[in-house]
Parts: sequence; C-alpha cells; structure tokens
Amino acid sequence: GTATPDTGAHALHDAVPSSGGGARPWQEVQRLMAGRSNDGGVSNLDRRFESQLLVHRGGKENFAKAKKLLEELIRDPEAATPVDHLLLASLYEQEGKTYLAEEQYKVVAERAEPEPAHLMAYVEFLLRHDRLREAERGLDKLDDLLPQWLAKLQKQAPGRADAVSIRARLDAAGLRARGLKAEG
Repeated sequence: GTATPDTGAHALHDAVPSSGGGARPWQEVQRLMAGRSNDGGVSNLDRRFESQLLVHRGGKENFAKAKKLLEELIRDPEAATPVDHLLLASLYEQEGKTYLAEEQYKVVAERAEPEPAHLMAYVEFLLRHDRLREAERGLDKLDDLLPQWLAKLQKQAPGRADAVSIRARLDAAGLRARGLKAEG
C-alpha cells in the first residue's frame, strides 16, 4: 500500500541516527527510498529529505543525485521551498556554475518578503564573487528588513538565537563589503 505523503520521510528520518551514523544507517535509508519509489509513493518531502541526506553524505555521485532531486523539486514552484533553491544554488556554485547558482539565490532573495537568512545567503554569494555593488544593495535591503523581522521574532519567541546569528552575519558581511569597497 501507499503510505501517507510524509510517512516515508519520517521513516527515513528515524533511520538516520543523530550521531551521523555510518554505512549501515545509510544503507537503511537507501533501502527505504528504493521501497518508496517502487511503491510510486515518493513525496516531495521524501525527495527533499533524500537530497539533504545525499549532500550531507558528500561525494561527487551523491551531489549529482541530490542535484537531480532538487531540480525535480523546483520544477513545481508551488512545491519548492527556499531551502531547495539554496541547496541547489550551493551545488551549482561548487560546480562553478555561478550563473545557475545566482538564479537560485535570486528566487529566494527577491521574494516580496524574503527571510533575512535567505537574503544574507545571496549577499554572501555576491561577496564571494566580488560583486560589491550588488552585495551593498542586498545589505541595504537587509538593513531595512531586519528591524521588522526582529520585532516579529520578539513577539513570537523572545530571545530567539537565530536573530542574534543573523545580526552577527549581517555585521560581518557589511564590514567585509565596506573593506573590499575601500580596497577597490
């Protein structure tokens, strides 16, 4: 029988021990995924989880499989998540396909209300490729966006750690952009 859409992903998650595991848990994940695809019940959540596991596992072959899964996921804009786009961008960037990477970063950074972490990932991409003017525009957008986002976070979860992390990354990226601008 076919499981509910997220049952396969939960079984996969349970098969991977938090310690990182070794070959045995990875073989169990592969067995579960093979069973799901033969069942015709592979959900987007299954694909997403498998792609993340493949990237975590590392290696050229696993990256190629993860990239294929992510490319399938992003074909449906309704099903694709920002994390799918960011992970695919990272894989493209590792392959030296900066144009394709940038397209994926832009999908999440140019949303009407992007998450600061997603916009920050794009700014960091621009800085890695010495595109200072564009990075500076992204930092300006972050400066505008961050106070609203931090206020929203304070209401939802006072003292949330990722707010501090975003602020620290924003400050570091701003310093780097200003330093590079001063050099050139």
